[in-house]
Amino acid sequence: MTKYYRLDENNNPVECDRDAWDSADNHFNSVVNSTKIGRYIITTTFVGVDYLFATAIIDDWGKESRKVHAKYSTWEAAKVGHEKTVEYVGSELVPF
Repeated sequence: MTKYYRLDENNNPVECDRDAWDSADNHFNSVVNSTKIGRYIITTTFVGVDYLFATAIIDDWGKESRKVHAKYSTWEAAKVGHEKTVEYVGSELVPF
């Protein structure tokens, strides 16, 4: 059975029903960080299903280079993971 989560006022995931997960309030502050380097956009967001947070690397030319690069269970881990992914993209993918 699928578990759903929303973020509380301190950005901690809290289990909830599907209606609460699907509400606009749940997704309003769901972006942990977003960074553009060269033609790549690195975005880390709260997903709230299965894995709680995820970082994706998207090719600015309209192609997803990696659908989900990494998954995290906390907001803080997602912030750290985002920065590590930015470093990776800057050193491995740019200027391509």
